[in-house]
Amino acid sequence: MHIPLQTLKTHPEPSSAAFFRDLRELYTKTCTFCVIATMAEEDLFSAFLTPTSAKEVENARGFSPGMMEYMCDICVHAGFLMKSGETYHITPAAQTYLTADSLYSQCSSLRSMDLHLQRLWFSLRERLYHGPDVFDRAQFFHDSSLPAMAASTLCGRIQDTLKEIISLPEFPHWERIIDIGGGHGLYAIAVASENPHITAIVQDLPGVTPLAEETIKEYGMEHQIKTLPGNYLECDLGEPESYDMVFASSTPAGTMDVMSDRIAEILKPGGYFINVQPSEESTEDIFSQLEWMLWTFSDARESKTTWKKGKEFPEPGYLAHLEKHGIILNKTITIADPYREGYTVKMLILKKKE
Repeated sequence: MHIPLQTLKTHPEPSSAAFFRDLRELYTKTCTFCVIATMAEEDLFSAFLTPTSAKEVENARGFSPGMMEYMCDICVHAGFLMKSGETYHITPAAQTYLTADSLYSQCSSLRSMDLHLQRLWFSLRERLYHGPDVFDRAQFFHDSSLPAMAASTLCGRIQDTLKEIISLPEFPHWERIIDIGGGHGLYAIAVASENPHITAIVQDLPGVTPLAEETIKEYGMEHQIKTLPGNYLECDLGEPESYDMVFASSTPAGTMDVMSDRIAEILKPGGYFINVQPSEESTEDIFSQLEWMLWTFSDARESKTTWKKGKEFPEPGYLAHLEKHGIILNKTITIADPYREGYTVKMLILKKKE
């Protein structure tokens, strides 16, 4: 493009200072995330549980010289390290959420975000021309989505859900429960741990249940909890009227009429259907909306646009369909989900008539 001579003599309007300030701020925020994600992936925050210099860590780990100090300074600016002289010390927030050994570690969440950043956002131009990136469903859930969901669930959502379940008057008498689309298995583990008489089933896809089995073994709950691999629309979920509770969280199984029919069949009279799904009060930000369009599954049978998040829950007619089977809404609870600011899930406690 030819640049007219007058352009060389005239400042642009509005001023470029604000433009470059905003652009630089966006860029540095992305760079900061990359540093934090790398530090978490390498479990480098743990190296600063006691005051330590960047060079000591650099030498101990065999890193290329010179970079570690700048990475640590960026973490200081982000609020995850403190600096005194030449040494750095981890902050309470980083110790809780960014060290691999922490019970509330969110390293899996960062790993999932980093994957999406690399594969989706940094290839946005390619996505714009060629459509969504394609993931294998089982691998996506096992390697990325479910570990991140399990980690974030530990930050309040599972505790609040468990509190409501164990407060039900019939809970001490329960014997069998099933978590449909149970993924990581933490909900079944939490519930079963509160009642030694409970036998629990975690149902999910064959590529996903190994993750649940790993988690069940980690908690030493193999004697109470088993997995059931298969598609919940097709696999044998159990004998009629055999479960005291059917649980569904953040899965289409909790929104589909056809699954309501199956759930009604296996639920005992007087049993509970606990259904936890994103609520319509939650505002999906525009970044989440766009990211939803940037990926799909290799076995997807329909356009991703028809799966759009943020649908009303429960949808009109859903509760009426359950009522036809004698499953009546007992209580509705809104639970905060700290993974995204302002995001909530709606917990429906439904009970089948005696």
